[in-house]
This record gives sequence, C-alpha cells and structure tokens, in this order.
Amino acid sequence: MKKLLALVTALLLMAVMVGCGQTRSHSHDHNSAPQSSEALITKEQAKTIALEHAKMTNRPIRDFEIELDRDYKEISYEIEFKSGGFEFEYDIDAKTGKILSAKQEKADSPI
Repeated sequence: MKKLLALVTALLLMAVMVGCGQTRSHSHDHNSAPQSSEALITKEQAKTIALEHAKMTNRPIRDFEIELDRDYKEISYEIEFKSGGFEFEYDIDAKTGKILSAKQEKADSPI
C-alpha cells in the first residue's frame, strides 16, 4: 500500500511539474517571438544608408529628422533632411535596411 501511495504521489508530482514546465515554456515562446521579429537596424545605420544613397556623406546637411514608423506589420525609418538647395525624403525598412522610397525635390527656400 505504501508503494502504491508513493507511486501515485510521484506521478501526480510529475504531472504538476510537466504542466508548469509547459506553461512556462509556452509563455516564454510567446514573449520571445516579438523580440526576434523586432531585430531592427539602428537610427544611425538608417541615417548612413540614406546619406550614402543621396551622396551626402561628406556634405553639410541641415534640418535632419528621423522617426521610427510602424504601419501594420511593416516598421520603417522615415528620414528627412536638406542639403545643397534640395530636400530629401527616405523610407528605409527598419528590419532589412532596404530603401523603400527615396525622394529629392528642390527646396522652397535657398539653403
């Protein structure tokens, strides 16, 4: 009888431990998914990508703005700056660094 009671107790204890382990594991998987999908390039990397594309790495720029924008499932950096009488606008994928759009227009006021 003592062996049967010990066996039942051990089985119940194992069932509780397995149940807790699965709950913790499930919770961990749920919490880690956004972190892995959130691996983003830095603002400085996005700035470098835009300036290199515009061939402005060695030229003075002004009114530089950068903002992380989240639309649905896409995350991008919106970048705006002025240089040499032109205004530049970029959208850069925050996960891959790919240029999604690039725009250059003559500035309203001389720079």
